[in-house]
Amino acid sequence: MVDYRDKILAGISALAGLFSALMGGVKLGGVAGIFMGMGFLVSSAFSGFLLVWGREVLLRKWMVLFAFFYPMGLILSLVWKFFPEKRLVFVLFAISGWLFILVAHTYSKDWGSFAVALVHGGAGLGLFMLPVVLNGRGLIPAGFQWFSLGSLVLALMGFGLLHYFSKEEGKIQFFWDAVPGALALSSVLYAMAIYYL
Repeated sequence: MVDYRDKILAGISALAGLFSALMGGVKLGGVAGIFMGMGFLVSSAFSGFLLVWGREVLLRKWMVLFAFFYPMGLILSLVWKFFPEKRLVFVLFAISGWLFILVAHTYSKDWGSFAVALVHGGAGLGLFMLPVVLNGRGLIPAGFQWFSLGSLVLALMGFGLLHYFSKEEGKIQFFWDAVPGALALSSVLYAMAIYYL
């Protein structure tokens, strides 16, 4: 049975991701723009896969490793642009997070889900705080705060994977039902933030 709700939400996510990739990449420019474009293109592709293949694609190992570049591209773009002295630290953080997910997913699906929850949730919280700090320093316009809200949704999606360990079917199903809507919401919030950048 085709779930049209998922397809509509995935389509919204994909379009908002493309807008953010193009506009964010151009507005930030340079290496920071490349990282931001990469992050949002991964988001858009992720949404496209969800649109075409449905939720089952989210469980594939290659998709989990691919989706990692969504939050990491966004973090690296902001760090690259506004915190040049912290670049090496965040690049090493990104590499170690990806390796953590790879090793954990190779060990078992449970540990892989745990690693994704920690890395995506932690990255979402980092992305939530970066615009707050940047706004406090007067480096970004106030409208860019929508980025923080989009990141909070991303963090909740990441930490939501911890429900996988409860083994309670109702909690797991609630999480899977929320993913397309949460992805669309975060994508639209990010697009609103990029408009103000």
